[in-house]
Formats: sequence, C-alpha cells, structure tokens
Amino acid sequence: MLEELLPHRPPFLMLASLRESGPERGVGVQSFPAGSCGCGPQGPLPEALIEAAAQTMAALMGAAARCAGTAPGHGLLVGVKGFRFFRQAVCDVELQIEIEVLRRLGPLCLARTEIRQQGKRVAQGSLKFYVEGASG
Repeated sequence: MLEELLPHRPPFLMLASLRESGPERGVGVQSFPAGSCGCGPQGPLPEALIEAAAQTMAALMGAAARCAGTAPGHGLLVGVKGFRFFRQAVCDVELQIEIEVLRRLGPLCLARTEIRQQGKRVAQGSLKFYVEGASG
C-alpha cells in the first residue's frame, strides 16, 4: 500500500506502515534494521528519523487524496524547526511516528511530529511542507 502513496523505494523507504490516518493526524511505524542506510553505529540516525516523519506526512496526504478520489500530489519537506532529540533510538525496535497538521496556507503546511520508541519520547519538532494541489 505504501508504494501507492509514496514515491520512495528501499533502501530509502523509511516507513513500514501507516497505522493511523485521519484528515489532520496520522501515526507511522518504522524499525531501522542494524546495518541499514538509516542506522548508524549508535542507532537510527537523526536525519533518518526526520525523513521517516516526512514520509509519514507524505503517506498521510496520499491516504487523504485517495479517500477524496484524487491522485496524491507531489510534496517536499521545506523546513525543520525546533527539532529536539531526547534519547538515542535503538535499531531493530519499532518506532511510532505521530504527525499532526497544525496549519495550512495554500500548498504550505506546518506539522508537529513526535517520535516514540517503547513508549518513550525520542524526538519532537515541527516540519514544514509544500504539498502540490493542497489548499488551506
């Protein structure tokens, strides 16, 4: 299903599934295998976690387009703000990636994300997106 919503393919597909999907909120799931391009010697890389959050947003937008009977528009991550990392995530252990749309202005979208592993907060921050064909 993700292949229908996202242009990404392994090894750069950094989202295993979209567990929850609503008009303004979703939860993605990912586990970075040890030795994968998203996992360094200490665990999942910070930039891989941000990319997983961006792909969660893309999947959320794709699912919304599908429900509306339209094709998913192209999107871009255009900004990262106030991203904080609280603990090092562990490879091979599931991450929950929550994303919530805070504001829309035409094709621009501001979302908050929080990444958790085994119930503990790993990272949180704001992401800005350009979503082709979106209106706010």
